Amino acid sequence: ARRKTIQLFSLLLERNGQVMTTDELCELLWEHKTDLIYKNRQYLYALTNDLGNALKEHNASAVFIKTAEGYTLDMSQIEKE
Repeated sequence: ARRKTIQLFSLLLERNGQVMTTDELCELLWEHKTDLIYKNRQYLYALTNDLGNALKEHNASAVFIKTAEGYTLDMSQIEKE
């Protein structure tokens, strides 16, 4: 699951602060496997929890934001090189 969690973080990072919906994330993470929509949504929920916990371990939980529309990252909290 860790690899998918990293992939989730990367997708959100690429969006540079724009909100991604659950549907968008599921399509990108599981490459249009629409026959598994419910299962993928459940898996995405687990991944978002994993990501939140991983960031919390590094005192960075404020970076990851869940909104009514979906998920995003607070880019002002991320150091850019």
